[in-house]
Amino acid sequence: MTRNLISVSKLDDAGVEIVFEKDTCKMVQGALVLMQGVQIGTLYQLQGSIVIDGCNNYVVPESGAKNLVVFGEKTMLWHQRLGHIGEKGLRILRICCQIQGTSNSTLDFDLCENCVYGKKNRVSFPSGSKRAKLILELVHNDVFGPMKVPSLGKSVYYVSFIDDFSRNTWIYFIKKKFEAFDKFKEFKALVENQIEKKIKVLRTDNGGVLQQGI
Repeated sequence: MTRNLISVSKLDDAGVEIVFEKDTCKMVQGALVLMQGVQIGTLYQLQGSIVIDGCNNYVVPESGAKNLVVFGEKTMLWHQRLGHIGEKGLRILRICCQIQGTSNSTLDFDLCENCVYGKKNRVSFPSGSKRAKLILELVHNDVFGPMKVPSLGKSVYYVSFIDDFSRNTWIYFIKKKFEAFDKFKEFKALVENQIEKKIKVLRTDNGGVLQQGI
């Protein structure tokens, strides 16, 4: 960089999103984190290192295509050079910058131990838009098995019931899948008598075990 200050308005005009959180700032464009800085006093200092007597591998061909970047090395090397960027980010970079030197269908992207040990975050699953507001308003059900090691009672399956509001969990061990419906009736009688409320919705994974019993 030739300047020691960066214009936030210029970045905004270029479609870069500035995110400030917990004394840090990130400059994000799509799935790429371009830069990251930490707050020092009233300014944010970019994290990085100064390169002396070095150069970047940026090649512009004589054909005049200014956005054409040639990546002659393997993808893993560029993964490390670009701050351990993810595979999705590399694919976006290849499309928007018309990168040459890698296959159009696959990326030579090996397992990066540094990312694993650094516990690099993945994109989180979106949270549910609606949660139950009362006990037994919504109950989740699942049947798991068969397990390789049977229980002390020789059961190789178990059926679980989870109340969405309280997150209380009931687990019943069964020897055969068809016993899941009997355990549901046992669970239903137990909780409805204790709480004096009725189960409104039972949500399953469409496995068909309880549906067959009903």
